[in-house]
Amino acid sequence: MSFHRLFFLAVTPLFYTGCAHALDSGSAAEVSKPSPDGRFGSRCYSWAKDGNKELCSIPFGRLVARPEEYNGRLVSVTGYLIEVFGNPVLFANEQSYLADVDIEGIELMEASAIPLEIRERLATGVFPVIVVGTFDAEYVGISEMRLGALTNIENVAHTVRLPGSGD
Repeated sequence: MSFHRLFFLAVTPLFYTGCAHALDSGSAAEVSKPSPDGRFGSRCYSWAKDGNKELCSIPFGRLVARPEEYNGRLVSVTGYLIEVFGNPVLFANEQSYLADVDIEGIELMEASAIPLEIRERLATGVFPVIVVGTFDAEYVGISEMRLGALTNIENVAHTVRLPGSGD
């Protein structure tokens, strides 16, 4: 057997092992890099109020498209909050509510967590409202179909767009 053949037989398994390790370690590094919304299965950013928790700030549309990815996670979502049959429900916007797309509504399970100034306006609707709570994708509603529910509500606030921030 020639020296070149012997050399390649010895080096080839090391080359493939090194390539496989490089591929594995590269994808693990990407997945472990946090993002604001947990995209590609990554962690969300740490929550400022409690560094041991992650807070996923997600667009309403992503929650509609993939509710199972956020089940049990602390989320921040903005939408149109209105009272529906005595319960506060968050929709992506007023048009979603007016179109009677109940399956896109997220029920807030703790009405007492809503500040009084917002609760007083629930009958007519409040927009934009940001809600921070734990998303429950398994909740499908009782009398109306729902996308899910928000439990353990940490914050409900009427947000205001600052002038010059993209207007």
